[in-house]
Amino acid sequence: GRTSRLPIVAAVGLGLLSAAVVIGLIVYFFSKDADKAAQRVFVRVGACYHDRGGEGVLVTEAYQPCTAPHDREVVGLVSFPDPRETPYPGRDQLAGTTANACPARFRAYVGAPYPAANLVIHLLVPTPDEWDAGFRDGVCGVGDASGAPLTGTVKGRAAARS
Repeated sequence: GRTSRLPIVAAVGLGLLSAAVVIGLIVYFFSKDADKAAQRVFVRVGACYHDRGGEGVLVTEAYQPCTAPHDREVVGLVSFPDPRETPYPGRDQLAGTTANACPARFRAYVGAPYPAANLVIHLLVPTPDEWDAGFRDGVCGVGDASGAPLTGTVKGRAAARS
């Protein structure tokens, strides 16, 4: 009778609970990856953003239309094509590589060699967490040398002033 069904009910209940936990974990980890993927969309050449004073490049709330006043604009990305399992190389190494590449990205985007057009380069490099999530780009951002907000794009700014 009744006692023989108890182990079966308990086993089925435990099995359903285990399945729910596994499904919950899968959804959680895939949604974290989806969040990171969605954030990467904003890190593109031509994106404008406010400087939040922190590290990292995936701060989506900082990105906004370039028509509104903003602190920086992305003029180039520097890819680090390291395999996913590559350990974080360190902020200094990433910043050095990015800094060396940014003047060429600046020239191509702004239309003049760096320094020019009253703009200064600001670097953003992946944090260890962003690196572990697979983000492999350094960001070349520019801002007004005086610290004043930018309005509109800086793309072709030097060519437009000639």
